[in-house]
Order: sequence, then C-alpha cells, then structure tokens
Amino acid sequence: MGIKENAIKQFGKQAEAYSKGNIFVDVFHLSKIVGRSGVKENHRILDVATGSGFLSLEFAKISKNVTGCDITHEMLIHAREKQVESGLTNIDFLLSDDLTNEHKDFVWLSLNRYKRDYPKKHHEPHHSPQVSS
Repeated sequence: MGIKENAIKQFGKQAEAYSKGNIFVDVFHLSKIVGRSGVKENHRILDVATGSGFLSLEFAKISKNVTGCDITHEMLIHAREKQVESGLTNIDFLLSDDLTNEHKDFVWLSLNRYKRDYPKKHHEPHHSPQVSS
C-alpha cells in the first residue's frame, strides 16, 4: 500500500473524531487565520487537504468562490454536513488531490498558503502568520 492509500485509509478511520476536534471547531482562531491570509471577497480559493472543511467554510464567509478538496471521502461527508449546517452556498467540496487548478487566486495547503502572482502565474510560498488570541 502506498502513501496516498495509507493516508486515505487512516484519515477515513479518523474522519468523525477529526471533524469534532477542539482545535478545528474554534471559530475564533479559524477566523483569525483567514483574516490574516489577506483573502478578499473576489478571490477564488482552493483549500487542498480540506479534511472536514473547517478552513474552507471560514474562507467562504469572505470569498464568493471556495473549493475544498480532499482525498478522503469520509472527511468530505463531514465537510458537506457542516456546509449544510452553515447555510453557505458558495463552496464546493471535491474528492481530489489536484493541485493544478489554474482558476484560483489562493491555494491553501494545510497551514501554508500559495498566492497566485498574476500575470506571472507562479506560486509563491508563504508560511502562515502566527495567530494570537
């Protein structure tokens, strides 16, 4: 079994517990992360490895166009449930690990972000800023 298959298996088993993790349901700190990212309403967001969609849902409170993708079907079930609970309609969740989406302004990879630099169209890595309460 390869790395990807192992990740799918492990995160699939942990999806329910992960979706309820204290660090991820802390909307105050999630909103700080999104606020410090510099994302604007017109930015198109791709959240790679979205898991249960916590950051995607926070980004969707600001941006009009958010896509969360993950390789684990079980995680995306929880993300979609949270989306329904939130009432947000400007977000899609996809079963994918595709990092080639050229139609997004920000690509969020776990706790790193890559901002599209138009017109050069290359990724510039940035580490997430420290978030304090």
